[in-house]
Amino acid sequence: MSEVALRPRNDSGSDDGILQGLVNKLTLDNHYLVVPEIIEISKSVNIIMFSELVIEKAMVESTCCDILAKMCKGCYPTDPEQHKNFRKVLLNCCQVEFEIGATAFLNQAKELSENEKSKDNIYQKYLKCRRYTGLMKFIGMLFRKGMISPNIIRTICIVLLGMDDIRPPPECVEGCSKLISIIGEILSRKPLHCGNENDKTSFLGQIGYHCFGLCILKFVEDRFTALIEKKHEDGQYFYEPRVRFLMQDILDLKARKWLGGI
Repeated sequence: MSEVALRPRNDSGSDDGILQGLVNKLTLDNHYLVVPEIIEISKSVNIIMFSELVIEKAMVESTCCDILAKMCKGCYPTDPEQHKNFRKVLLNCCQVEFEIGATAFLNQAKELSENEKSKDNIYQKYLKCRRYTGLMKFIGMLFRKGMISPNIIRTICIVLLGMDDIRPPPECVEGCSKLISIIGEILSRKPLHCGNENDKTSFLGQIGYHCFGLCILKFVEDRFTALIEKKHEDGQYFYEPRVRFLMQDILDLKARKWLGGI
């Protein structure tokens, strides 16, 4: 049983209600039965609603992210234009959730006040972080299925980790760690088809078309290396051991050429 339920909707007898029921009951054990039903009924429901349901499921039950990404890849197999529209809407919905989470974490106070240290507030913060990590896992799985471009991944990493002396919130670091643990091996491959390699004015043209994925990994590696050692003025590490371990684990995975990942 999930700790956070999917958003309730009305008209349980309608196609919308049936779809939500199917998404709700989707598990690792029954996906081979439920996914075909979802794909079939998705043809008769609003694409935005369908996308929101899928993303909510991914954030609440991250164990289903791979199944959900495969399902999204297989939607509207006989209608390329509709699949294109669905992909666009799905990515827009992912962007909304990504920006909501990143903004909330970036704007939160650097230290909890006494009132915020209650068990309820700490638990709510944990749930928000877990949902965001689920979103990052889903985005990673979409990338593995070719639904998201390397350009988008690059932007996500920069937003999450910031540049130079910026100290990103631990929730953003954790989200980026989850993302890279899933896609790092793919980013290390060459080539990555992600843009116009002949446009020398573009980012891709400047860094070299074939090394785009490696440049993303280099950015993350450099940021993690710096952040692991980041300290307060009193000499205490900025990040708690758990977060520092997550970053170090990614560096170790990369050094092992991603053996032992996913």
